[in-house]
Amino acid sequence: MVTTEIKFLFQGIIFTAAAHVLQEGHGQKEIMVRFNTRYLINQFRQYYKFTLSGGRFNVLFDTSELEDHLVKSIQKAILQHPDLHYAREAALAVAR
Repeated sequence: MVTTEIKFLFQGIIFTAAAHVLQEGHGQKEIMVRFNTRYLINQFRQYYKFTLSGGRFNVLFDTSELEDHLVKSIQKAILQHPDLHYAREAALAVAR
């Protein structure tokens, strides 16, 4: 399991979180991002699981607009991190 720290910008603040690659194979990565900041844990969740397949993240349902902004910030950080990114072109997909 690969574990690394990611940094992401959310609401004008740079946060850090631990990112763990849980599973990798068949063109897919399963990544868990665990927060260590009480603010994010209290406002949202303690962790998020993302599946990166074909250079795109699977859609998360039941998120508010603010949570959606948080998720996109985390996903962008994952794609920009050299140890976690799937494909260079995938960073462009999140920027949209």
